[in-house]
Amino acid sequence: MKALLSFLLIVACHQTSATNPLISNMEVLGDALINGGNSTSLTAKYTFSNDDGATDLSEYQWYTSSSSDGSSGYSSISGATGSRYTIQPSDVNLYLFVEVTPKDDTPETGTPLKNSTGILASNTSFTNGGFNNTSITTNADYLNSTINNNKYLTVDGSGVVVTIHGDVTSNGATINVINNATLIISGQLILQNNLTLNVEPGSVLTIISGIDAKNNSTLDIDGDLNIDGDISLASGSNINVGSGGSIDIAGNANIKDGAITVDNGGSIHVEGDIDTGDATITGPGSVTSNGKCSGIACGDISLPIILKYFEATASDRMVTLNWATLIEINNDFFTLYKSTDGIGYTAIGEVAGAGFHQGVLEYTFVDNQRINGTTYYHLKQTDYDGKFKVFDPIRVSKQEQAGTYTAYPNPVTEQVTIISSESIVSLSVITLTGVVVYTTTHDGSSQAKIATDFLKRGVYLLEIDNPRGKHIEYLVKK
Repeated sequence: MKALLSFLLIVACHQTSATNPLISNMEVLGDALINGGNSTSLTAKYTFSNDDGATDLSEYQWYTSSSSDGSSGYSSISGATGSRYTIQPSDVNLYLFVEVTPKDDTPETGTPLKNSTGILASNTSFTNGGFNNTSITTNADYLNSTINNNKYLTVDGSGVVVTIHGDVTSNGATINVINNATLIISGQLILQNNLTLNVEPGSVLTIISGIDAKNNSTLDIDGDLNIDGDISLASGSNINVGSGGSIDIAGNANIKDGAITVDNGGSIHVEGDIDTGDATITGPGSVTSNGKCSGIACGDISLPIILKYFEATASDRMVTLNWATLIEINNDFFTLYKSTDGIGYTAIGEVAGAGFHQGVLEYTFVDNQRINGTTYYHLKQTDYDGKFKVFDPIRVSKQEQAGTYTAYPNPVTEQVTIISSESIVSLSVITLTGVVVYTTTHDGSSQAKIATDFLKRGVYLLEIDNPRGKHIEYLVKK
C-alpha cells in the first residue's frame, strides 16, 4: 500500500504566503586541477527557489578543508566570494567547498547551504590546448583551452574521446564533433561572439559547467549535446536540432532571441527554468522543461503539469504538505521526499495524479513522523510514460504548538469529547482517502462533543481548528 495512512486529497480554495528564499540541490561542477600557472575553475550549481518570484541575489563563500566531509581544517578563502572559484597552488591536496546564502531583492535571506562532499584539488601533467583550425583524431586530454578568434576545433573519429579539463574560451569559434567522436569540456564554454557548435549524428558533446555565449550563436545538433550547468545565449542565437539530435540541459536555459527549430524525432529538454525571451520555436520535435517558463515561446514548450503552489505546515505531531495544480497532462502520480539537511532525500509516499485535468486541483499529504528542527520536502511528478519533473524543495521548522488537546475515549464507540487549551472554531472528521464525513463550526468554547455512531469501524483524521492553527489527531472508531 502506498502511503495509505497519510494521504489526504482535498479540492478547495487556498492561499499561500511568501517565505524566505531557499537553496537546494547543491553541487560543485568542474575539475580542480593546476599545472604551474594554468588552473581550472569550479562552478557552484544549485536550485534557488522563492515562492514570491524575487530575483536571485545569493552570496557565495568558498572554503578549503583537509577532509572530504569538511570536518577538519575548515577555513574560508579570503576574497573567494563569487559563483566561480579558480584553483590556487595553496589549494593542492585540500578539498574545496562553497557555501551559498540565499538572498533576493525583496530583501529576504534564507538558510546557507554548502556541498556535502569536497572537491580535491590536485596537480596535473595536462597542458593548455591552444587551437587554430585544429583537427584531433586521437584520444587526448588538455587543461583549459583557447580557440583563436574565428577559428575551429574539430574532434573527428569513431571512438575518439577528447577531454578538456577546465574552460574553453574564444572571441569567436566553431567546434565540430563528427564521425562518432566525443568531446568533454569539464568547465564552461565561454565565447564573446559567433559561437558555432556542430554535432553530427552518433557524436557527443558534453559541457559540464555550462555555456556562456554572447551574440550570434548557432547550434546545429544532430547528435547529443549534454549540458550539466546553465546555458546562456545572447542576441541573434539560432538552435537547430535534427531528427536524431538531442539537447539535454540539467540547469537553466536563457535564450534572448532568435529561432529554435526541432525536427521530428529531435528533442530539447531543460531540467531547470527556461527563458526564451523573444525566440520562436518551430518544428514537430519535442521541447520540454521541468521548471518555470518565461518568454513568448512558452506555449510551444511541453510542461507536464503547472504547479500553483507547494507548501508545508507543521503541527505538534505531524507536517501537512499542500500543493495544487492548474493543469495536468498525462499525470500518473506524485512522489513526496523528505530530508533533514536539504541534501539527501528519502521517499515517504506517493499520491495518485488526475491524469488529464484543467483547473485548480488541490492535494494534501500528511507526514505523521514529525522531526524537531528544520525539515525539507520536495515533490516529484511522474507521467504515464515514465517522464518526471522535480519541483523546488520547501522547508518547515518547528513552530509554536497550536494549543494542547485531549480527545477521549479513543478508540471511540458512540461519542468523542474534545477538550482544548484554545477556543475551538470548527471540527471535522475525514477519512484517510480525503472524504470529509463530518464538519461543523463551534461556539468558541474549549470543549466539544461529536456523536460517532454513524461512523464505520476504521481510522479517521480528527481536525480541530482554533485561532492559532489546525491540529490533527487520529481517531479510531471501534
